Amino acid sequence: MSIEPNLREKSMQMTTSPFQELIGSLLYLSTRTRPDICFAVGQTARKKANFRLGDFEKARRILTGTSRKTLRLGGISRS
Repeated sequence: MSIEPNLREKSMQMTTSPFQELIGSLLYLSTRTRPDICFAVGQTARKKANFRLGDFEKARRILTGTSRKTLRLGGISRS
């Protein structure tokens, strides 16, 4: 029994619009405000024309999994 056909059905039911919107938002974030997620977003964006449910989950994980992480630029502040 394979899980693959079930995932294929679910990915076909989803329209491309929500996934493309999410990828577009992540691309904006990665180039403007979050350079630390640039590689992960670029890898996920490769499949925006032919995505599967797992790709959508990866994109959501990038967005939610890094919400509490910050990137500090500069050195140690001296008081």
